[in-house]
Amino acid sequence: MKAMMSDTNDAEVQAVYDAERRRREALVTRDHDALTRLLSPTLSHTHTPGHSETLEEYLRFVREDVLFLDIRRDKLAVRLFGTVAVMTGSMDSVIQIRANDQTVSLRAQVLQVWVQQDGQWRLEAFQATAIAS
Repeated sequence: MKAMMSDTNDAEVQAVYDAERRRREALVTRDHDALTRLLSPTLSHTHTPGHSETLEEYLRFVREDVLFLDIRRDKLAVRLFGTVAVMTGSMDSVIQIRANDQTVSLRAQVLQVWVQQDGQWRLEAFQATAIAS
Protein backbone atom coordinates (compact mmCIF):
# COMPACT_ATOMS: atom_id res chain seq x y z
CA MET A 1 0.00 0.00 0.00
CA LYS A 2 1.34 3.40 -0.93
CA ALA A 3 1.67 6.19 1.62
CA MET A 4 -0.65 9.10 0.90
CA MET A 5 1.20 12.40 1.11
CA SER A 6 -0.99 14.84 -0.83
CA ASP A 7 -2.40 18.18 0.28
CA THR A 8 -5.85 16.58 0.55
CA ASN A 9 -4.58 14.59 3.52
CA ASP A 10 -3.26 17.62 5.42
CA ALA A 11 -6.33 17.65 7.68
CA GLU A 12 -5.91 13.98 8.59
CA VAL A 13 -2.17 14.37 9.20
CA GLN A 14 -2.93 17.35 11.46
CA ALA A 15 -5.56 15.29 13.29
CA VAL A 16 -2.89 12.66 14.08
CA TYR A 17 -0.51 15.34 15.37
CA ASP A 18 -3.38 16.72 17.48
CA ALA A 19 -4.13 13.26 18.90
CA GLU A 20 -0.48 12.90 19.94
CA ARG A 21 -0.54 16.34 21.57
CA ARG A 22 -3.70 15.39 23.50
CA ARG A 23 -2.09 12.08 24.55
CA ARG A 24 0.91 13.91 25.99
CA GLU A 25 -1.31 16.46 27.73
CA ALA A 26 -3.47 13.71 29.23
CA LEU A 27 -0.39 11.95 30.63
CA VAL A 28 1.10 15.10 32.18
CA THR A 29 -2.22 16.35 33.60
CA ARG A 30 -3.17 12.84 34.74
CA ASP A 31 -6.44 12.95 32.80
CA HIS A 32 -6.86 9.19 32.60
CA ASP A 33 -10.31 9.39 31.00
CA ALA A 34 -8.99 11.53 28.14
CA LEU A 35 -6.01 9.21 27.77
CA THR A 36 -8.22 6.13 27.60
CA ARG A 37 -10.28 7.69 24.78
CA LEU A 38 -7.06 8.15 22.75
CA LEU A 39 -5.94 4.53 23.10
CA SER A 40 -7.13 1.54 21.11
CA PRO A 41 -8.71 -1.32 23.10
CA THR A 42 -6.05 -3.57 21.51
CA LEU A 43 -3.10 -1.28 22.36
CA SER A 44 0.39 -2.75 22.45
CA HIS A 45 2.73 -0.39 24.33
CA THR A 46 6.44 -1.29 24.39
CA HIS A 47 8.63 0.63 26.83
CA THR A 48 12.31 1.51 26.36
CA PRO A 49 13.52 -1.47 28.47
CA GLY A 50 11.69 -3.75 26.01
CA HIS A 51 8.64 -5.01 27.88
CA SER A 52 5.20 -4.68 26.30
CA GLU A 53 1.86 -3.98 27.93
CA THR A 54 -1.78 -4.32 26.94
CA LEU A 55 -4.18 -1.42 27.34
CA GLU A 56 -5.18 -2.52 30.84
CA GLU A 57 -1.57 -3.04 31.93
CA TYR A 58 -0.48 0.31 30.51
CA LEU A 59 -3.33 2.20 32.20
CA ARG A 60 -2.45 0.57 35.53
CA PHE A 61 1.20 1.61 35.01
CA VAL A 62 0.14 5.21 34.30
CA ARG A 63 -2.27 5.37 37.26
CA GLU A 64 -0.14 3.59 39.88
CA ASP A 65 3.55 3.46 38.99
CA VAL A 66 4.68 6.77 37.46
CA LEU A 67 3.92 10.47 37.20
CA PHE A 68 4.66 12.12 33.87
CA LEU A 69 6.17 15.52 34.63
CA ASP A 70 7.02 16.52 31.06
CA ILE A 71 6.87 15.01 27.56
CA ARG A 72 8.37 16.75 24.54
CA ARG A 73 8.43 15.53 20.96
CA ASP A 74 10.76 16.51 18.15
CA LYS A 75 11.17 15.74 14.45
CA LEU A 76 7.72 14.18 14.23
CA ALA A 77 6.69 12.75 10.89
CA VAL A 78 3.38 11.15 9.92
CA ARG A 79 2.66 8.86 6.96
CA LEU A 80 -0.94 7.96 6.15
CA PHE A 81 -2.10 4.60 4.79
CA GLY A 82 -5.88 4.98 4.59
CA THR A 83 -7.19 4.67 8.15
CA VAL A 84 -3.72 3.87 9.53
CA ALA A 85 -1.03 6.43 10.34
CA VAL A 86 2.59 5.77 11.21
CA MET A 87 4.26 8.43 13.36
CA THR A 88 7.98 8.61 14.06
CA GLY A 89 10.08 11.04 16.06
CA SER A 90 12.11 11.58 19.17
CA MET A 91 10.65 11.96 22.65
CA ASP A 92 12.10 13.48 25.81
CA SER A 93 10.22 12.54 28.97
CA VAL A 94 10.66 13.36 32.63
CA ILE A 95 8.90 10.93 34.93
CA GLN A 96 8.72 10.37 38.66
CA ILE A 97 8.68 6.79 39.87
CA ARG A 98 6.09 6.59 42.62
CA ALA A 99 7.73 3.71 44.53
CA ASN A 100 10.84 5.73 45.41
CA ASP A 101 10.07 9.31 44.26
CA GLN A 102 13.03 9.12 41.88
CA THR A 103 12.88 11.51 38.92
CA VAL A 104 14.14 10.04 35.65
CA SER A 105 14.78 11.73 32.29
CA LEU A 106 14.36 9.53 29.23
CA ARG A 107 15.27 10.20 25.59
CA ALA A 108 13.86 7.81 23.01
CA GLN A 109 13.13 7.34 19.35
CA VAL A 110 9.47 6.41 19.06
CA LEU A 111 7.40 4.57 16.46
CA GLN A 112 3.63 4.87 16.84
CA VAL A 113 0.80 3.34 14.86
CA TRP A 114 -2.49 5.22 14.98
CA VAL A 115 -5.76 3.81 13.62
CA GLN A 116 -8.92 5.69 12.80
CA GLN A 117 -11.81 4.17 14.75
CA ASP A 118 -15.28 5.71 14.80
CA GLY A 119 -13.90 8.90 13.25
CA GLN A 120 -11.19 9.32 15.89
CA TRP A 121 -7.47 8.57 15.79
CA ARG A 122 -6.48 6.07 18.48
CA LEU A 123 -3.04 4.81 19.39
CA GLU A 124 -2.76 1.12 18.43
CA ALA A 125 0.96 0.53 18.96
CA PHE A 126 3.81 2.37 20.67
CA GLN A 127 7.47 1.30 20.53
CA ALA A 128 10.17 3.34 22.26
CA THR A 129 13.90 2.75 21.81
CA ALA A 130 16.22 4.51 24.25
CA ILE A 131 18.73 6.96 22.78
CA ALA A 132 22.08 6.90 24.58
CA SER A 133 23.01 10.15 26.31
